[in-house]
Amino acid sequence: MSIDGLTTVEGIADFLDAEIVNSVPGELRSEVRAAAKLLRTSAVELSVRYREVGAEIDDLLVLCAAHVVADDASAVIDLSARAAGERMSLREQERLRTDVHDLVSRTMARLTVSNDRALAEFLRCLGGHAARRSTWQAVFPGNPAGVSA
Repeated sequence: MSIDGLTTVEGIADFLDAEIVNSVPGELRSEVRAAAKLLRTSAVELSVRYREVGAEIDDLLVLCAAHVVADDASAVIDLSARAAGERMSLREQERLRTDVHDLVSRTMARLTVSNDRALAEFLRCLGGHAARRSTWQAVFPGNPAGVSA
């Protein structure tokens, strides 16, 4: 029998609730319940992470491609090829996300330094990108009005 990591995390949370909560002193029960809740929350976040981070990477690459200069054109191509390649581990995807964020930072810095009119559009697009991410990444309930650019 093969058990995936998310099933294991959820099983540990169930075990904490079913077996451990009533076995510890009363003052520790809330701590054990909180740990079980954190494990369940982590399982939910991990279950959508690959899809959501992949969408974030794709969004940011499209945004950078629209505002790229010759110096970063090859970076957009290389990062896009990595994103379109075989399914990667979460660690590999995180390295790709970090590299894409570096490109976003360079692009925004270039637009700022050159006082480019495209900066306002770039920032508006980043605001829209943040609004799309806020529902899955937020620690607190989202603002119904969303993120305004």
